[in-house]
Amino acid sequence: MQEELVEKIANYLEDICGDSAERIINEIHDFGDTDVESIFFLEIIGMLEEDMSINIPVKEVHKRVKSSFRDFCTLIDEILEGKNEYK
Repeated sequence: MQEELVEKIANYLEDICGDSAERIINEIHDFGDTDVESIFFLEIIGMLEEDMSINIPVKEVHKRVKSSFRDFCTLIDEILEGKNEYK
């Protein structure tokens, strides 16, 4: 997982949803993952799409992510790399 991507998403979660970017980053480093309220991911999708010029399908977030920060970052990374073409 790219450190820059982790920090960007963690900062969005802090700025928009009030979750702690420091907590998220520390738990990723210490435990490899952390739980985030799934609704928070949905709240930042629009800004991530605009910022990164990508399409993040809500159904993929529901299907693959649940409340896993790591899984959300992996999904975004795959979209950025073009591994999966989501419509």
